[in-house]
Amino acid sequence: MHIPGHHSSTLLRRATRSSSSTTTRLQSSLSSKSPSTSSTPSRSYTTTAASATTVRSSRWSHGVNWRSPASLTSQIRITSVASPVLDRFHRSLATSASENAFSGILTGLPKPGGGEFGKFYSLPALNDPRVDKLPYSIRILLESAIRNCDNFQVTKEDVEKIIDWEKSAPKQVEIPFKPARVLLQDFTGVPVVVDLAGMRDAMNNLGGDSQKINPLVPVDLVVDHSVQVDVARTENAVKANMELEFQRNQERFAFLKWGSKAFQNMLVVPPGSGIVHQVNLEYLGRVVFNTEGILYPDSVVGTDSHTTMIDGLGVAGWGVGGIEAEAAMLGQPMSMVLPGVVGFKLSGKLQNGVTATDLVLTVTQMLRKHGVVGKFVEFHGEGVGKISLADRATIANMSPEYGATMGFFPVDHVTLQYLKLTGRSDDTVAMIEAYLRANNMFVDYNEPQQERVYSSYLELDLSEVEPCLSGPKRPHDRVTLKNMKQDWHSCLDNKVGFKGFEVPKEAQDKVAKFDFHGQPAELKHGSVVIAAITSCTNTSNPSVMLGAGLVAKKACELGLQVKPWVKTSLAPGSGVVTKYLLKSGLQKYLNEQGFNIVGYGCTTCIGNSGDLDASVGAAITDNDIIASAVLSGNRNFEGRVHALTRANYLASPPLVVAYALAGTVDIDFDKEPIGVGKDGKEVYFRDIWPSTEEIAEAVQSSVLPDMFKSTYKSITEGNPMWNDLSVPEAKLYTWDQNSTYIHEPPYFNNMTMDPPGPHGVKDAYCLLNFGDSITTDHISPAGSIHKDSPAAKFLLDRGVDRKDFNSYGSRRGNDEIMARGTFANIRIVNKLLNGEVGPKTVHIPSGEKLSVFDAASKYKAAGQDTIVLAGAEYGSGSSRDWAAKGPMLLGVKAVIAKSFERIHRSNLVGMGIIPLCFKAGEDGDTLQLTGHERYTIDLPSNISEIRPGQDVKVTTDTGKSFTCTARFDTESFIDHCGVIEEDSFDCDSQAAKIVGEIRAFNGLEEKIPDILRTSRKQHRIASTYKSITEGNPMWNDLSVLESKLYAWDQNSTYIHEPPYFNNMTMDPPGPYGVKDAYCLLSFSDSITTDHISPAGSIHKDSPAAKFLLDHGVDHKSFNSYGIRRGNDENIVRGTFANIRLVNKFVNGEVGQRLHIPSREKLSVFDAASYGSGSSRDWAAKGPMLLGVKAVIAKSFERIHRSNLVGMGIIPLCFKAGEDPDTLQLTGHERYTIDLPSNISEI
Repeated sequence: MHIPGHHSSTLLRRATRSSSSTTTRLQSSLSSKSPSTSSTPSRSYTTTAASATTVRSSRWSHGVNWRSPASLTSQIRITSVASPVLDRFHRSLATSASENAFSGILTGLPKPGGGEFGKFYSLPALNDPRVDKLPYSIRILLESAIRNCDNFQVTKEDVEKIIDWEKSAPKQVEIPFKPARVLLQDFTGVPVVVDLAGMRDAMNNLGGDSQKINPLVPVDLVVDHSVQVDVARTENAVKANMELEFQRNQERFAFLKWGSKAFQNMLVVPPGSGIVHQVNLEYLGRVVFNTEGILYPDSVVGTDSHTTMIDGLGVAGWGVGGIEAEAAMLGQPMSMVLPGVVGFKLSGKLQNGVTATDLVLTVTQMLRKHGVVGKFVEFHGEGVGKISLADRATIANMSPEYGATMGFFPVDHVTLQYLKLTGRSDDTVAMIEAYLRANNMFVDYNEPQQERVYSSYLELDLSEVEPCLSGPKRPHDRVTLKNMKQDWHSCLDNKVGFKGFEVPKEAQDKVAKFDFHGQPAELKHGSVVIAAITSCTNTSNPSVMLGAGLVAKKACELGLQVKPWVKTSLAPGSGVVTKYLLKSGLQKYLNEQGFNIVGYGCTTCIGNSGDLDASVGAAITDNDIIASAVLSGNRNFEGRVHALTRANYLASPPLVVAYALAGTVDIDFDKEPIGVGKDGKEVYFRDIWPSTEEIAEAVQSSVLPDMFKSTYKSITEGNPMWNDLSVPEAKLYTWDQNSTYIHEPPYFNNMTMDPPGPHGVKDAYCLLNFGDSITTDHISPAGSIHKDSPAAKFLLDRGVDRKDFNSYGSRRGNDEIMARGTFANIRIVNKLLNGEVGPKTVHIPSGEKLSVFDAASKYKAAGQDTIVLAGAEYGSGSSRDWAAKGPMLLGVKAVIAKSFERIHRSNLVGMGIIPLCFKAGEDGDTLQLTGHERYTIDLPSNISEIRPGQDVKVTTDTGKSFTCTARFDTESFIDHCGVIEEDSFDCDSQAAKIVGEIRAFNGLEEKIPDILRTSRKQHRIASTYKSITEGNPMWNDLSVLESKLYAWDQNSTYIHEPPYFNNMTMDPPGPYGVKDAYCLLSFSDSITTDHISPAGSIHKDSPAAKFLLDHGVDHKSFNSYGIRRGNDENIVRGTFANIRLVNKFVNGEVGQRLHIPSREKLSVFDAASYGSGSSRDWAAKGPMLLGVKAVIAKSFERIHRSNLVGMGIIPLCFKAGEDPDTLQLTGHERYTIDLPSNISEI
C-alpha cells in the first residue's frame, strides 16, 4: 500500500470536489511510489485573498472568526476545474445532502430571566430509553452525529449505531465524527502549515484556486515546544532562554506568523504564553459552543497526544496524527470505530501526603494492565466529586500512557467552579450548566445517579493510593516510594531492558570524582543530574506546584541545599502559575534551591532539557555512570529526556524537589536522611514533606480568579520579540530552498486528480527489526539532534552551526531533516544488530552497518522496498505524525507488529504504510523471522476487496509464509489511506448543499437568501482574539513575504521544500506490492516514534550532523530534530537515528545497522542513501524517504500506523502468536509482499 505522492493528489482533489465514495483514497494511498528527489525552484506568488463569510464562535467573553461553509459560494469556481472533476461534481449533485433528519428535535433553551440562550438538538426529545443508559462520552458522539446528520457525510444509520451503542460497539462498527475544533502545537503545527502551503502550491500549479486551501473549522496553534533549558538556576533564565529560542527559531516563527495571516480560521498563540494543554484548559476550552444560536458540546482533536487533558474539563478531546488533523481542519468527518467505554469507579478519599501524580501513576498502571487501547475511559462514582478539576486534568492528561483514546470526566459542579475560577463569565457558565442539564450531559452528585452501561468495569479506592514514581524507562512501570531503593538495585542487576541496566556487581558502587568549576564533586549510579518541574501533566495543578514550593521552603529553613551540578528547572504551564507562586511567597524558596523559572512551554519532558555542564557530561560518559533524571512529566522513554540520563523517573513536583535535594534515586526515604541541616542534625523526608492541609491552605489563599483573567488578557498581546517579526501578507509561501526549518513538502509533487489503485509489497527488505514498546519517540524523536546523526550532517553541510541545530521537534517543517531523524533515537534497539543500542541498521544486500537513513537511502536508490518488523505496542507515545511521515519518506511500505497504538496506526495508514498485526500467539520470534529475509505482502489490487481486519498473506524469500491482520479499522479509513493526499475541502458536498438551496453545518440550516445576507455582514472579531494574534515585538519584527506561495530557500536547513509532491500528476499509477525487499532494521517490541524519528538533539556523528556540517552549520547550531522537522533532508537522516535503538541485525549492538547485501555496518541513512538525493509524522516520513516500503510488527500504535500508511509504507502485523522470532526471521532475508494490483481488492 505504498503511496508515492499520493496523499497529496487526493488532498487536492478534495480541494476542488468531494467524493461521496471514499474508495479513491485507498486507491491513491496504495499506488504511491517513493517521492522524487527533484526539488522545485524557489518561487513567489502574490494573490488576492477571496472574501469569506465569518461566523462568530463563542469563546467566553470574546469571539473568533472561522470560515463558514456559506463562504464556499465565493470559493467554488467550477469553471476553473478540469472537465473530469466537473463530471464528478455534477454526479455528486445527485447525492446532495438533505435537510437534517433530526430537525424535529431542535429545541429552544430558555434563559432564567426570559428569552433563550439558543437552540439545541435535544437528546431527551428522542424519547429513546437506550440513550438514558449511554455513557456521557458516547452522548457527545451522538449529539454530534445528530447535529451533522445530512444523510451525506453523516447518515441516520450512523446515528442509530451510536444510539444502539451497547450492541454496536462490540461489533467494531464505523461512525463519522466531526470535531468542533483542532488544536496544534508548534512541533506538530509547523508540518501541518508546511503541508497546507505545499497544497496551495500544488493547487496553483494545477490551475486551481489556491485560496481554497483553508481550514474550515477553528484551529488554535500554541507555540510552546521550542523553548530549551539552555540557562537555568539564574534570575534571568526566562529572558535568556526566550532570546535563544527566538534566535534559533526565527525562521520557524516567521513561517507560523505568515501562516496565521495567510490562512483563515487559524489562531496562533505566540511563544512564551504557556503549554498548549494548559492554555486549552484555562482559556481555549469552551465546554459548550454557541454558534449563531446553535448550542452544542465542545470537542477537539489535537496533534499532541496529551490533548486528552481537556477531558478533565468535560470536553471530548484526543490526539490524532497531523494527517488526520489536516483532514479535520479541511472539513472532513473523522471515520472512527465506535469505541467501547471502560467505567472506572472512584471511591473514598486520598490519604494525607498523597498527590494527584501518585493517583495518576496508579491509574495508569491499572488501566495499562486492564487493556484500554482504542477505548474511552469514563470516570464516575462519589470519589470523582472529591478530587479537584486540576487533579482530573492530570489523570486525563496521561490517557496515552494508559493507552485509552480518552480519560473522560463529565461536567459537574466542580467543573463549573473551575470555569469561574479561570475567568469564564457568570453568563457563560450559566449557559453551559443550563445546556448540559437540559441535554442530560451534566452530573449532579447531590441527586440519585442513574446507572449507565459500560463495556467493562474497574474500581479504585482512593485511600489505597500510595506515593510513587514511574520508571526508569516507561511511564507505566510504577514503583512505590517505599520500594524505590530496592527497585533501583534490582534495575542495576537485571539484564538490559525496561527494568534493567545489567551493571556488574563489582561496578555498582563506582564513584566518579570530578571538578565542578573548582568545587569537588562526585557521581554514582543513580545520581540525579536533572531535576525538572515540567510538563502539562503537573504544572497546571496548583496543589502539586505549591506543594513543591512548600518542600523547598522547609528545606531552606532546615539548611538543605541542592548540589550545584544538578540541573534544576521550573517551566510553568502558564503565567498563572508564576502569579500564585509569587503571591504565596514560595517562588523565592524554589529559586534558592535552583528551581528558577526557565520559560513557559514544554521543556525537559520532550527532550528540550538543554546541555548538561561539560564536566558532568564527561564524568558520566568517561565512567559509564547510569545517571538519573527526575521530572514531573508524562514520558520517560529512554533517550527522550536527555542522551546522558539512562534512568528517568516520573514523579510529582514535590518529589522532584525532594530527589534533587537527596541527589540520588538510590535512597530509602523512610530510613535514610536526605541531608544534614544547618544545626548539624540529619534531615529526613518526613521533615520537609507538607501535609494535605498545608497545601490546601496555600491553594485557597494564593490561587485567585483575577490571576487567570489578567494572564489571558495579556496573552493576546504577545511579546516584543514576536510582535517585531515581520512577515509578508502573501497567500502563497515563498519557499527558501536553503532553509533547514521550512521545506516545501514532497507529498504533492507530481500530483494528479485521479490517484491509482492499490498495490502490495514485493520482495521488501526489513529496514529495522524491533521488539516491544517502540514509541513514537523512538521512531521520530523530538529532542536534540545528535552531532553524529544524518540530520546533523545535513545541517552541517548547509552551514548550520551545532549550537543552532535546535531539536527535531523544531525542525518538523523540513522533511529532509525529519527523514534523517526517523529512527534516529539514540536508545533504539534493532534486532538486526543483535541488540546493539543506537540508530543504525544493516543494509542487508551489502551487509553494511549504516545509519537508518543511509541504509534506507541505499535501498531506495536500488528501487528496493523495505518493511519494519516490530513487537507489541508499536508507535505508543506521542501522537507524532512524523513517526509515520518519516518512515514513508524512508521508503517503508509496511510495519508488521504484534500490536499498534491507535493514533500511530492511523497515521501509518494515512501515510500509505500498511500496518499488519501478527496473529495471536505469533510474532517475529515464534515465526523465526530474523529480518534478513525479503518480504512480499499480498493485498488485493481492487480497492473494493480490501476490508478492515482482513487477513493478509506475507511470504519471504526463504520460503516462510504467515498470515497477518491488516489493521485498517474502518472501511472509510481504508479509503483514506494516504489521507493527506485525499482530504481537503469536501467542496462537492458543500456545493451540492448550496446549489440544492440548503446548507447544514453544525446543525445550522440556511437557504441561499440567508447565506447571502450572512455574507454581507461585517467580520466580527472580538478584541481579545484580535490582539492574541498580534504577538510580541520579536515576532512582529520577523519579515516575511506577502506571497500566498512560499518561497523555498534551497540552502535552508530548517525549511525545505518537501519531495512528496515532486513529479505529481492528477492520475497516479496503480498499486504494487513489495518485491525482494531487504530488511533495513530488525527490532523487538516497544519501538516508539522516538526510536524511529527522534525529536531531540542531533548526535555529532550522525548522518544528520554530517549533512548539517556539510551545509555549513556549526555543531552549536545543530538545534534538534524536532526543530528541524520542516526540512526533509535533515529528518530523513535522523530517521532511526536514536542512539539507543537496538537492531537485531548486529546482535543487539546499540546504534549500529547492517547493510545486508554488502554486509557493511552503516548508519541507517547510509544503508539507504546510495544515489539518493531526496530530501513524527516524521517517524513515517523519515522511513519513507529512506525507502522503507513496509513495517512488519506484532502491533502498532494507532497514529503511527496511520502515518506509515499515509506515507506509503505498508504496516503489517504478525498473526497472533507469531513474530520474527517464532517465524525465525533474521532480517537478512529478502521480503516480498503481495498486494493486489487492483485497488478494489484491497
